[in-house]
Amino acid sequence: MRVPWFNWRTSVRGNDASWTLCAPRERTSDEVSLALRLIPLYHVVLQVDDAHAPVRLCWPLGWRATLTAMVGAERAQRILCDAHATGAAVVAVCPRELAEHYRDELLRHALPCVITPA
Repeated sequence: MRVPWFNWRTSVRGNDASWTLCAPRERTSDEVSLALRLIPLYHVVLQVDDAHAPVRLCWPLGWRATLTAMVGAERAQRILCDAHATGAAVVAVCPRELAEHYRDELLRHALPCVITPA
């Protein structure tokens, strides 16, 4: 629920007073970009370099389908290639709440992933 904020303003000429609604001001593009730079970012990393995990030559279709739905086909293929080559691949770089959502969604589909500060 949105609650309006009011300023009490008294007229200089008399005792009549009026309530005026304080409208929120628009943020400039500089203020928005500064705020976005100050938000801490996190990496969502797909990790397949587990000690007990076998080397994967082909990926389960569920993994491909989940990644394709999240980031698109081309990027999903690149993520899986990077994961095969290095053992880990960055899926997304985003604020913490969104990173936790991505991690939970990947873990729900049995993709091993972690969140690390950017």
